[in-house]
Amino acid sequence: MQNFIIAFLFLIFSTSFSFAAQDNSQIVISLKTAGLQVDQAEALYNSGQFKETESIIAKLRPLLSESTELHSQLYESIKDDSGALATAEIEKRQTIEFAKLRDKANYLAGLASMKQGNNLEAVKHFVLVVQSQRTTGLGEKAYNALRDLGFSPKLSIKDQI
Repeated sequence: MQNFIIAFLFLIFSTSFSFAAQDNSQIVISLKTAGLQVDQAEALYNSGQFKETESIIAKLRPLLSESTELHSQLYESIKDDSGALATAEIEKRQTIEFAKLRDKANYLAGLASMKQGNNLEAVKHFVLVVQSQRTTGLGEKAYNALRDLGFSPKLSIKDQI
């Protein structure tokens, strides 16, 4: 029975992640696989394939958001257990890494929406990034995109004094 469980787990983790005709609610996503999918979407964006970028990101964003939330819940559940501190730290790191991927996916979705003239949709994605990462480089890039769209004002130095 133990060999069956090991073989089953190996099959689950070694299967490639594909969105084609799959119900996303049945997919358990690993951090590595999620990173590969975000990288694939970024490559598509960089090659000018904006609709394809949006398609991948539209399917990936809910999974990244849910994975971020679930790892956060796990962390919160075990962080005060002195016997599980190492596990809690792993869950905390997983939460952070999934959140970074989620935000990168939102940024890419905003860029792809902007390239296709769907500025309102782009604004929604960029605002999510700024909310999550306002003090990071990605947050700054998202805010600059909001400025480029005319959604947020471009301030001069004298406006800030």
